[in-house]
Amino acid sequence: MSRLGRTFIFIKEAWDNFLNVYPKYDYMEYYRKIKTYISKEGDNLSYCYIPYSYIVEEMEKKTKYGFDERGIPLTLYSDGSRIHNPVSVANYALGLWEMYLHTDDKLYLDKFKNLAHWFLTHFKKTEIDGKSAIVWEYKLSIPYYRIKNSFISAMAQGVAISVLLRYYTLNENKKILSICKQAAEVFSHSVKVGGVISKDENNNIWFEECASKEGISSHILNGHIFAGYGILDLYRITKDPNYLDLWNDCVKTVKNTLEDFDLGYWAGYDLLYKKPVDPKYMVHVYLPQLLSLYYIEKDTVFKKYFKKWERYMVSKGNRIHVIVSFLFCLTYIKLSSFIWKLKVKNNAR
Repeated sequence: MSRLGRTFIFIKEAWDNFLNVYPKYDYMEYYRKIKTYISKEGDNLSYCYIPYSYIVEEMEKKTKYGFDERGIPLTLYSDGSRIHNPVSVANYALGLWEMYLHTDDKLYLDKFKNLAHWFLTHFKKTEIDGKSAIVWEYKLSIPYYRIKNSFISAMAQGVAISVLLRYYTLNENKKILSICKQAAEVFSHSVKVGGVISKDENNNIWFEECASKEGISSHILNGHIFAGYGILDLYRITKDPNYLDLWNDCVKTVKNTLEDFDLGYWAGYDLLYKKPVDPKYMVHVYLPQLLSLYYIEKDTVFKKYFKKWERYMVSKGNRIHVIVSFLFCLTYIKLSSFIWKLKVKNNAR
């Protein structure tokens, strides 16, 4: 697809997401569903902490995704390449898992197993401070986070663990559990030594979605929470209190920083640029994540922000405010990235 074609698709999706009025979602149904999906205790990992089934239809129909000959999702990037994005693969897998639970259709289960097997055969073994670890690495540059060549992702590690632990419940293969534990090793180490942990100025512990020794900390909210879900799944299976401590760190950071993500008219994506998220993220990610945290932790601060951000979302005036802010942030990010790439190029001479 040409650059012009990709630009047209981006503009069309932005228009649909920011200005069109979304169907009214039954959030009370979300409450009922999520309440039965989640628990801090118990080893039944049937449903996930937020609904994923919508992803199956979205990924099978949208042009920015595709599939290889084995049925593994491919994600379209701005340079025209399509690669296996571990997060997209895991999201699709968890969506298929949920569809299987809803329908008992073995076709969904077979597709899920195929994707779980991909994670078992496409990891990289590494060592961090003398400890063996497993990572699903991204071979990408992200100029706006100052990442030149590659990075690992706390979110990718977390959602991969969530996929593999559900696969583990089908056969209790100890090798799978061992891989999950090694994948969680990155949560015990700072980004600066090859892990995914960073701390902000208030000593909050972050699970960085884009973790690179050379990059800068971005503190991406949804990625931090998704990473925490994987760690909570691992605690529920192993009962290892170290994983529970990590989950509690995750929750504490979210609680302490929700005010920083509140833009007064919308919610921000990260704490580096505070770009507003698109409405689809608000509907399918941010609001369900807040509900899940409320039901797991029984802390009303999460319910408070759920209601507040839901009010933001239904206002069309806020949507217009969002698209203006989004375009301003995007321009700033592009300019910042361009200047950084020039500096990198000049330093390489």
